[in-house]
Amino acid sequence: MTEDLHVSSTYWYRGIHTKFCAARFSMLRSSNLQAHLILPDPTVPHSLDARSEYRVAQTSDSHLTLQEIRESTLRSIWAGLVGLFLVRNKCGSIEVLLVSAPSLDRFEIFQNSAWVTLFSDMDQGTRFPRAMRFPHESLIYRMQEAECLAIRRSPTTRRFEISRTTTEEEFVSLFSTLTGQDLTPQLLAELKANYEGTADRFRSSIRLRPTRRAR
Repeated sequence: MTEDLHVSSTYWYRGIHTKFCAARFSMLRSSNLQAHLILPDPTVPHSLDARSEYRVAQTSDSHLTLQEIRESTLRSIWAGLVGLFLVRNKCGSIEVLLVSAPSLDRFEIFQNSAWVTLFSDMDQGTRFPRAMRFPHESLIYRMQEAECLAIRRSPTTRRFEISRTTTEEEFVSLFSTLTGQDLTPQLLAELKANYEGTADRFRSSIRLRPTRRAR
């Protein structure tokens, strides 16, 4: 996915939180990416139900209550938004699109490919959901691109932009509008640390992967 992102000028994301997106953006070699991120609307009470119920079904999270998982997911969304603000200079523009009924599966559309991560397939027998890559010419690519554009045009979608010129003061106000939660200095510091911990682990994992040999 990181390799696909490096050769893309436009990127679409449909998922729950964006900490890993921001971590990938931080590694971009250029700063022209137009990013569109379709996320659950945190101000809608049941927008996180599907992902929370998925996590309840996973063995690793079975000791947590549905409410605890929902709160954890919500904080991860907040940390992802803070991450997007921190890497805003790495993108040409970052558009956040909030929807009341997000997809359980995750879709990422790059210039040459679309990746689908199947959280809805509960019978995979693995800890992590299966991810599949589809080329630009595929029907899946065209369908997902069309659906993302339709979501963007929908009058029920809330649209916001985080730009290179967005100041911290402006972002604090935007965060409140996006989430319904006041971003205090203490919470901002906590969410920055949450995102940066994820980003550091992600970047380390990328650097540790073996380089592919040409054949």
